[in-house]
Amino acid sequence: MEILPPLLSRLSLRLSLLEKEPEMMITNSHRAVKECLFFGTLFAFILWTMFYVFHMDDNVLSSGVTIYSDFSPHTAMIRSFSFHDNFPTQYPHYGGADVKYHFMFQFLTGNLEYLGMRIDCAFNWLSATSLWGFLVLLYYFAEQVTGYAATGVITIIMFFCRSSFAGLEKLVQTIASGNAESRRRSVTEIRTSLSYSPPLWW
Repeated sequence: MEILPPLLSRLSLRLSLLEKEPEMMITNSHRAVKECLFFGTLFAFILWTMFYVFHMDDNVLSSGVTIYSDFSPHTAMIRSFSFHDNFPTQYPHYGGADVKYHFMFQFLTGNLEYLGMRIDCAFNWLSATSLWGFLVLLYYFAEQVTGYAATGVITIIMFFCRSSFAGLEKLVQTIASGNAESRRRSVTEIRTSLSYSPPLWW
């Protein structure tokens, strides 16, 4: 008879959980839809930025002004796998040097181009997928630490911001000075670094 009260209490607890389970399922399904929409939009944005800075026009590779010097060794390394037999692997720009930088990414991109995919598509899809996967993990890590999904969203937004207050200071100075036209030009016609520390000229 002493066993009966604990069994009844467990049964009542189970019944109460069953009553709440449909509400929990509805809440979880709504959250899953929101997360799918957020992650889908995030992936589309990342893919758009990738193709915006690196794409092919009439069989001519085009890249952004600030990154073309960085893409030269990358595309050369990729083409060394897709068009040639770069084994044992060497840097095309620096023959004889051991490869310590982005080997697997460049090797996989080269294989995709060798199999028929255009080089900009292979490069951008791999880049977008890798960055998206990292941001999804970052989102869930922030959510697990704090218990709030909004923290994950804020973390991803802050990921795309520089770890500097230079942009905020520029915005405050722009709002506080001049007329509307000068404010617009000061934002849309930036040609120098916003950093208040000396820029690094490579």
